[in-house]
Amino acid sequence: QVNLYLDRNEAGIECTNRALEWDKAKYIDRSHLYRNGQDLNDWLIEKKSPTQIKMLQKRDRPKHQRGKGLGF
Repeated sequence: QVNLYLDRNEAGIECTNRALEWDKAKYIDRSHLYRNGQDLNDWLIEKKSPTQIKMLQKRDRPKHQRGKGLGF
């Protein structure tokens, strides 16, 4: 079994349809999870909580912009 999480653009939809034509039992379209978004990444970002987003933003800041912690 192969779960397909392809983009919801023209190329992704075409590839998904082609795979389903080959073997509907083997290939499963999972893009229904993120129909409102363009792709799986958009859906994952949308599902993150505000706390998770803040943690990721803090983690991704350059080191010189981070707080000094205890100041040692």
